[in-house]
Amino acid sequence: MEAEAKRVFFNWHNNTIERINAIRDEALVESRPMKSPVQVARLALVLQALSYACGESHLQFVTTTAIEGAIRLNDYFEGSYRRIREYVANDACDEPSLELLALLKDTFTTAEALDAGRQLMVTERTVMNYLRNLARNRLVHKVRQGVYEKVSYISVEQTEDENCNV
Repeated sequence: MEAEAKRVFFNWHNNTIERINAIRDEALVESRPMKSPVQVARLALVLQALSYACGESHLQFVTTTAIEGAIRLNDYFEGSYRRIREYVANDACDEPSLELLALLKDTFTTAEALDAGRQLMVTERTVMNYLRNLARNRLVHKVRQGVYEKVSYISVEQTEDENCNV
C-alpha cells in the first residue's frame, strides 16, 4: 500500500475497533465487524486490479483510491446487512412473541412484559418464554436484571440514502 492508503486503512480500522470497544454489553458485540479489515483489503486488491485492467492505474501497490473504494463498499454491505437484519430477526421469531413485543415500550421491565402478557391472555411462564425467544433472535437484550431494551437495527446514518458509488 502507498503511505496515504495505509494511513486511511489503519484510521478506518482503528475507528472500527474503538466503536466495538465502546459497546458495554458483551452480548451485543458481533464478530462480523472484526472480519472487515480482511474483506476491505481483498476488495482493495480487486479494485486495484480493475483499475489496472481499465488502464487507469498499476499493479505495483494499492492506491488510496482503491482503499477508499473498498471502505465505501464495505460500509455499503454493512448498511445493507443492518437494514435486512431486523426483517430476518422478525421472520425467525414466532408471531405471539412479536405481538408481545409490539405492546412494549423501547425499554421495559419484566413486570411491564407480564402486564402486556395479561392483555394477550397468556401465562407468566409463556411471557418469559417469549422474552427468551425475543432475546435469542436479538430483538431485545437484557440491560440488567428485570430490565430489557428493544434492539434497533436502523441507526441515524442509515436513514440517509446510502448509494454505493465506487
